[in-house]
Amino acid sequence: MDLARAIRARADIDDIDLIVLNSGLAPAEESLGLGIRAYLKKPVRQSKLYNVLTSLQNRTALPLEAKAVSSEVQTSRGRYLSYRVLLVEDNPVNQAVSKAMLEYFGCRVDVAANGQEALKVLAGRPYDLILMDCQMPVMDGYEATRIIRRREAASQARTPIVALTAHAMEGDREACLEAGMDDYLSKPYKAEEINALLAKWLSAPPRERQAEGAEPAPRPDSVSSTEAPPPIDRAVIEAITSLTPQGSAEILRSVITLYLDGSLKLLEGVRGAIEGKDATALNRAAHSLKSSSGNLGAKVLAAICSELERMGRSGTTEGAAARLTSLEKEYRRVREALTGFLSEV
Repeated sequence: MDLARAIRARADIDDIDLIVLNSGLAPAEESLGLGIRAYLKKPVRQSKLYNVLTSLQNRTALPLEAKAVSSEVQTSRGRYLSYRVLLVEDNPVNQAVSKAMLEYFGCRVDVAANGQEALKVLAGRPYDLILMDCQMPVMDGYEATRIIRRREAASQARTPIVALTAHAMEGDREACLEAGMDDYLSKPYKAEEINALLAKWLSAPPRERQAEGAEPAPRPDSVSSTEAPPPIDRAVIEAITSLTPQGSAEILRSVITLYLDGSLKLLEGVRGAIEGKDATALNRAAHSLKSSSGNLGAKVLAAICSELERMGRSGTTEGAAARLTSLEKEYRRVREALTGFLSEV
């Protein structure tokens, strides 16, 4: 790191690419301001070194294990140690990813699988922030928020509630605000977006926070229609890996395993709903598969699920059978890619 600082201090060579070779990934704090482009664990495999060098040469996305956490996220690591957050989310994959992101920033996180569970948890202790999924079994996020706001009406307290929504359907924003939510975050979201959200709702004084309007979080990049995208956006995988100390693959392995275990059941639910012409079941199954797929960077699969969800939400399954073939084909690509990632970590 001293050598890296010396290089950056010299105008004649300060633009050179730096790669760290280490027995473990270097602590994120050490690389701040040094422009470290990649990390490689020793012993270094020829194929991984080649991939890193070609990525740097072509200025393309760095491969898994090599990419550093963004400096914006690094500087906020552990910043919110004094804050307690309630995550209300029924999807196990989304729970794991969101919890890891929040804990990276220092939050103490409790998880509830539906609105009814959330109400029981809230009766026992106060929270500084609630992240509320909108579509859940037993009790959805809208109803849970209405009840929370009725409970708060007798006191001066008001806990910020942020909706977690696919933000794909017309009227979602209005429904969130009408229910009493303060803000909303579009799925799938990145660590940078969670960071901005925490800064907005946990750093400002209460009066300032309540005065702010609910503006939509930045939408994820759309899938390009001019080229065939990979089944998994590798940048999303890298971002998940970066959430653990020194880039450990523990969280990535856990999330991928959860997805592989649960997604087959969701796919069967989509197939059964289409065969049974059950629009309500199609909406529910497609929404869940879309949400967890998006969190793992399966953008094409999530886009197909979004189409099916839209059909189900509009009360019809007409045309869904034609999309089922594409869904199953893309799902096979995603499983193969994720299984490959598991073999790497």
